[in-house]
Amino acid sequence: MAPNASWAKEIGHVTEAAGARTGIMERSGQNVVYVKEGDGIVRLLSLMGASRAVMEFENVRVVREVSGKVNRRLNFETANIGKTIGSGLRQAAAIERLESTGKLDRVPPALREMARWRSNNPELNLGELAVRMKLSKSAVNHRLRRLQELADTLVTSSGPKPARRSA
Repeated sequence: MAPNASWAKEIGHVTEAAGARTGIMERSGQNVVYVKEGDGIVRLLSLMGASRAVMEFENVRVVREVSGKVNRRLNFETANIGKTIGSGLRQAAAIERLESTGKLDRVPPALREMARWRSNNPELNLGELAVRMKLSKSAVNHRLRRLQELADTLVTSSGPKPARRSA
């Protein structure tokens, strides 16, 4: 805090001359000079000879950076797991529709094999299925898409059944 606006400006000039970007604001009637970037804080603390404070500040920065990276990665993985499981369950349901109508027995052997693998492993993503089946990811995706399309045609071709009237 600075006693008045002119002191705040001078403090700002001195800190900027030392290589730190600063800002000045008024808070509760007081003039406050603040440093805008962490590197500027480190530079000023070093100039003041506050090496222990520099180490503590850098420690906090590293912990925050690592924590942020871990959180971003966790969010990414959680979203991917949700998408994978959702897709796997939708595909397993489509395969079940084909099986319950007897249509699965009439699809090519490659699609039947894919249906068996997906039904047994709804939690696996395309890459994992591809590795286990010794196929490309593209081949697995194509086969699953084809099974889904076949199941979807069952729904659209059969349409809703009219309600029965009781006599």
